Amino acid sequence: MELITLTRIPSNEILAGLFGIEWEALRVKSDGKLALSPHPEVFGDKLKNPVVTTDFSESQIEIITPTYSTIEEAFSTFSLLADIVNFSLNDDEYLWFQSLPAILPYDNQIPIAQYSDEGQSSQKYRENLASKYGVKKQMISGGHFNFSFTEDFIKKLYEITDFDLDYQDFKNEIYLKITRNYLRHCWLIIYLTGCSIGSHKTFSNDCLHLMDECDNYGSYYSTRGPSFRNASCGYKNLKELYPSYESVDAFTRDIEKFIENGDLSEAKELYTQIRLKPKHPKDLLNSLRNDGIEYIEIRTLDINPFYKCGLVRHDMKFLHLFLIYMFIKDESNYNDWQKEAKFN
Repeated sequence: MELITLTRIPSNEILAGLFGIEWEALRVKSDGKLALSPHPEVFGDKLKNPVVTTDFSESQIEIITPTYSTIEEAFSTFSLLADIVNFSLNDDEYLWFQSLPAILPYDNQIPIAQYSDEGQSSQKYRENLASKYGVKKQMISGGHFNFSFTEDFIKKLYEITDFDLDYQDFKNEIYLKITRNYLRHCWLIIYLTGCSIGSHKTFSNDCLHLMDECDNYGSYYSTRGPSFRNASCGYKNLKELYPSYESVDAFTRDIEKFIENGDLSEAKELYTQIRLKPKHPKDLLNSLRNDGIEYIEIRTLDINPFYKCGLVRHDMKFLHLFLIYMFIKDESNYNDWQKEAKFN
C-alpha cells in the first residue's frame, strides 16, 4: 500500500474510523490493599453487562465502551463510565490507577472471578491461567485501544489500488501490514506512554529484582525504565511465540500448532502488543478465516496515574495517527524481525 495511493483520498476519509476502549483496574481499600469483596452487585451479572465486568479476578473491574466513530466520543463515554464505577463502589473502595498491582494478599486469597453455570468455561479458563502463570501476574492491568478504518475508506482504497486480491484479502492485508509494522515499532509507544515503574513488595520478585530503588514503606521502583508491565517480568506467555502475520491462514495455522503443542490452551491466550480481532471473537480462529479481520486491538497502554480516569485522550489520538503511519510505512523484512521487535 503506497503513500501515493492515499493522496488520492481526502484526509478526512483517511482519518475516519471506529474506536473503542477496554480498560482494567483493581479495586482497593483506602490503605492500598486489594479489596477482596465480590464484584459489586450494582453492576449485575458479569456475563451480561456489556460495559462493566471483571477480567481475571473478582477484584479486577473491566470497563468496555461501545464502538464510536470518533475518539472524543469513545473517550468521553469511558471517562463517564469510570466516574460511575468509582461512585458505585463501596464507601471504602477505590479504583487503583496503576498498572502494577496494589498491596496483595497471599496467592490463595486473591479471588478468581466467579461465574454462574453459564460461565463455567470462563471460570475454568481463569483457573488454568492462575495455575500456569501465577495469580499475581494476572493482577497487572492496562488499557486496550480498538481501531478499524471505515468500510467506505477501505472500499474506496480497494477501487483505486492495483492489487490482485479479492476484497476480503485486501482488507485483511491492510490490518496485517499495520500489525507487522506495529510490532516492529511499538517500542516507541512503550517509551512515550509507559508509566508502570513501581510496585509493592507483595508483587512478583521477577519485577522487584529489576528495580533499583526502594523506600521504607515496602515499595520498589525503577529509575531506568518506563514500563514493567511491558517488560520481561510483565504478563507474557511462558514461551516466546512468533506466529506468522503474512496472511490470516498462516496466522491461524500457527496458533493451532501452538495449541496442539500445549503452548496455548486456546487462541486468546496468545499475549501480544496487538491482536487481530474477528467478527465473532468467541470463535476466533474460524471467524478470522471465514469473516476476516474486523479490527485491531492495541494492548500497549499502561494505566496513566496522572489522569483522573487512568487514560489520556492525547495518547489515543497519537496512537490513531501512528497506526495510519504503520499502514503507509514501508516494511523491512527478514527471518528474525519479530525477535528483533521483541528485543527492542
